[in-house]
Amino acid sequence: MTSLTQCPSAWPKICSDPPVYSISADALSQAIEHLAAQPLPPSQQVFPWLHGLHRNNRLQMAFFAANEVNPPTCLRGLTLVKTGGDLSHSKLKGAVDPLSILVPGAECFRDADPRCGFGLRNFHIQLCKMAAISDIIVYHDELTPRANAERLAHRIARAQAAQKNSGFNTFLVSDSWTTIEERYPRLIALNSRGEMPSGVINFAMQERIELCRMSAPSQISYNVWLGPTPDRSIPIISDVDFDVMIETNEMACIPDSRGLEKLHEMLQEMVKQKEIGDLATGVVPQIEFPSSGSPKFSEVGAVNGLLDMCRWVYEKANGLSDTPMGRRDSKLMGDGRRILIHCVDGYTDSSLLALAYLMFSECISAAEAWIRLHRDLKRNFFAYPGDAVFLHAIQDQIVRASPSWRDCEAQLHCPNEPWFEQSDGSLPSRIMDHLYLGNLVHANNADMLRRLGITRVLSVGEPADWSDEERSRWPADELLYIDKVQDNGIDALMEEFPRCLEFIDSGRKKGAKTLVHCRVGVSRSATICIAAVMRELNLSFPRAYCYVRARRLNIIIQPHLRFVYELLQWEKTPRELDWATISHEIAMLNMPYVK
Repeated sequence: MTSLTQCPSAWPKICSDPPVYSISADALSQAIEHLAAQPLPPSQQVFPWLHGLHRNNRLQMAFFAANEVNPPTCLRGLTLVKTGGDLSHSKLKGAVDPLSILVPGAECFRDADPRCGFGLRNFHIQLCKMAAISDIIVYHDELTPRANAERLAHRIARAQAAQKNSGFNTFLVSDSWTTIEERYPRLIALNSRGEMPSGVINFAMQERIELCRMSAPSQISYNVWLGPTPDRSIPIISDVDFDVMIETNEMACIPDSRGLEKLHEMLQEMVKQKEIGDLATGVVPQIEFPSSGSPKFSEVGAVNGLLDMCRWVYEKANGLSDTPMGRRDSKLMGDGRRILIHCVDGYTDSSLLALAYLMFSECISAAEAWIRLHRDLKRNFFAYPGDAVFLHAIQDQIVRASPSWRDCEAQLHCPNEPWFEQSDGSLPSRIMDHLYLGNLVHANNADMLRRLGITRVLSVGEPADWSDEERSRWPADELLYIDKVQDNGIDALMEEFPRCLEFIDSGRKKGAKTLVHCRVGVSRSATICIAAVMRELNLSFPRAYCYVRARRLNIIIQPHLRFVYELLQWEKTPRELDWATISHEIAMLNMPYVK
């Protein structure tokens, strides 16, 4: 790949030993845009070097059968360094802190390659690795003296000169930050006030936006909604003004009848205040309930507490009672109260209460509640294995307590459904209406797939373990197996993109749903789903990555370095972000989950 900064003879020289060149804001813009439009070298030419090959790391070197650790000559980057390292304002896209690439107090680059251990997802080392094979451009903000920027540029130039792989150049931006901000807004990640311009992507914020879009409040029963905890910083598409909010969290206790009566009294008082116009805007009664997976559901009285909660919600939602619990002799409450069951992400902590309420209100089994909530109500949710076991064990009690039990002609015992008993409570993740992402356990549960309306299966590296009888029920053209692709950082996947995406698209055109799976559902199959989203929704890799990551629910997608590189290689040019920036953003997203 070529770079406009590769041959610096055309640029004014600030000093000669070692050389530092001056570059204008206009030339900086052209250099960035030129590099973003260059096709990336094939993955086999830059891997395994990008994985991190320290000559003392025998395990890593042996696994990749690497005989040398020299960087590839086909890869040339452009690293932007902000003098002073304060990246909270006046930040160019992709700009880094000098300390992230230089050894403190020295004139050499950090050696980020792990000295021990084995890893395929060393996203955190990519900034340093790319800086060592990049032309480096130094700039400063209006608060930083130019002399500081010149000293930093000289230090970086000496670090480059000390490397074996010479031939990379150091530049200092001649124009002021104000000039860059005014004339080249497309280069700005954060302006001088620390504000992010419209259209700029930040992975953490983008993931949150996609999560809120995916889990926006939706109605699961009459006057009952399920959704995320309202966040003023992110508008959620909902025109409903809720009368009651039930927050599910791990610290909450199961409310007793006295607590529910107090909430009832609060509701009554707020109705009176609203009638006389004395109610503050946005004031909504709140109640807490234990989150999904809580050990509190194993306590004595937990089942009765859960049933009391479901009954209370049902009465308030349907306007059946205007008095405390247990009395039903009063006038109806009109159309009832609008109730939101919520948690931070809108699908994890609230799932148990939502499923239990659906079973209670609709007089259905646990298995039917799983299917109805996901397939019919199109609500994404995540349930822990313990939630499935708990609700399955008490489903007869819930159904018999349902207000609809006599009307629905329910049996004394809910029928057993083999697919549910084989399940761990999780369902494959709905990425788009026709595209699901899951693991091998999901793929092996063919009855569950049928109940969800999934009629096509794309297996990436791991075939579904079906009996011959089961396999005979699936037409051959509804199954696709991609062989010889292991999650080992060596096998390439990009060459399989066309065949996989054609298979997914042919199903979409027929109105069919396709499950894409590998073993765990986080790397190989996630890579295929990201590629499908990039093509179908015309998204850049960073946006498609956040889109899929948010919809994999409680599972963190983890395509390894080579797969991510291939997706970036496959992205239409000009690329929205460069390799080093994308790797850094992914590393920051994953940091809370790294032990």
